[in-house]
Amino acid sequence: MVNIVEMKQRVAATEEKIKAAHAQGEQQSKRLLDLLQAVETNLARNRDEIRALRAEHAAAKDEIEQLRNMLHATLSLTEIVEQTRPSLPNRDLEGLLKRLDEIVETAGRDFDELFGQVEPPEPGDPNPVVQPKKKRRSKGFKKIFS
Repeated sequence: MVNIVEMKQRVAATEEKIKAAHAQGEQQSKRLLDLLQAVETNLARNRDEIRALRAEHAAAKDEIEQLRNMLHATLSLTEIVEQTRPSLPNRDLEGLLKRLDEIVETAGRDFDELFGQVEPPEPGDPNPVVQPKKKRRSKGFKKIFS
């Protein structure tokens, strides 16, 4: 009889240990699921931010290209004016060219500040990470269009 009572106690103790281990496993599973959901949320937010940065990058590249085209057109026009109106003072022409160079230089610096630190994603990378130096445009772009 002593063996049966002792065995019942051991079985009851083992059942308690199993229940406690099961409860602990459920708590850990819940914590892991919460953590996984937080990671998925952050990943979705980061992907949205990457898309937005890429769109901003493309827009900035377009603006730089437009500025280059404008500069070339202005330089061409300046050459035509210089050839047709040789009496135009050189200092006015030099001032105009200097201002145009400053505008293009400012736009280039702003572009580099915004996107110079962007690392392109590696081909085939399912989770590309982009780390821009700054998120917003600098005041240099406003200076160009004012």
